[in-house]
Amino acid sequence: MLYLSRRVNFICFSILSFFGLFLFFRLLFIASFYQGMVADFSDLIWALWVGIRFDLRLACMIILPIGFLFLIPILNPTHNQFLKKITRIYLLIIMISVTVFYI
Repeated sequence: MLYLSRRVNFICFSILSFFGLFLFFRLLFIASFYQGMVADFSDLIWALWVGIRFDLRLACMIILPIGFLFLIPILNPTHNQFLKKITRIYLLIIMISVTVFYI
């Protein structure tokens, strides 16, 4: 049976949640401007593929500082309540700023 630690679960879930948010905004953008598109459908698929790769990279870069904190046992947010609050505040600020810039 495969056991994943809390750190790996947190990092994977955070990356997937940011990626899901980015993908939602990307699909919302495509749905709202699809009627006025003059390019081929293959161009749309290619642009969507490039955007999805960018979104996944951005989600990984956002979580990278927290991943570095997980490497240091003293600064591990899963064990320290103060660092857990700081991590939540960091993620909230990043989530709000990314949402504002995407909209």
